[in-house]
Amino acid sequence: MHYKFWIVVLAGVLLVSMLAPTAGAALFPVTQDAVEKDNTTKRTEQVLWEYNKKYYPTRSSIPPVYYYNDGEYAGNLNITVVISYVNGDGKWWGVTYEGPVYPSS
Repeated sequence: MHYKFWIVVLAGVLLVSMLAPTAGAALFPVTQDAVEKDNTTKRTEQVLWEYNKKYYPTRSSIPPVYYYNDGEYAGNLNITVVISYVNGDGKWWGVTYEGPVYPSS
């Protein structure tokens, strides 16, 4: 007999918990314009660059930041990958810079 009471109480608690927001959770209004603006104003850019080891002999002599500016977007890109290779023109560093860029206007 008591189990029927507890089943009804449990069903009521589950029903109320689905309808009421969780304690401590606040609902903040977010406009669709703010979400779209945030997604369209920032993008990730990647640049591949070569440095001759004659002028940049060590890994630490490579510039750690590349300033990207294509006239529409601009930003500072950080080094993500560095490789060392040799070809017919000499010894080189292959550097990948990557990071977020923003509208330059």
